[in-house]
Amino acid sequence: MAIPHIPRDLYNVTATILSATATVDDLGEVSRTFTSSGTCPARLDKYRYAGSPSAWAEQGIVDVPTHKLFCPAETDVLPGDRVVVDGTTYEVIEAYEPGGYAHHKEVWLKYA
Repeated sequence: MAIPHIPRDLYNVTATILSATATVDDLGEVSRTFTSSGTCPARLDKYRYAGSPSAWAEQGIVDVPTHKLFCPAETDVLPGDRVVVDGTTYEVIEAYEPGGYAHHKEVWLKYA
């Protein structure tokens, strides 16, 4: 049985994935650098959520997403990476495959 994929015509932007690398200096300070790891077709939507950021904070959720990116399941993107779409840079909060069977990936983003 073939695995269903999102029709490519639903992707309406190109996303550039910037992979994060952490380094530690002699004083123990951590810094992150970002390197382009490629592009992918994607769809970027404003993230609609119930409640206010303060309501989320009461639940221990500090990073409230502003956008959701839909992309092919094989896209290599992880929390902490960055994504650039149409000149705007976003930080990746979470990336997962809903249903877990290579249909597509959903990526929660916030402005970087």
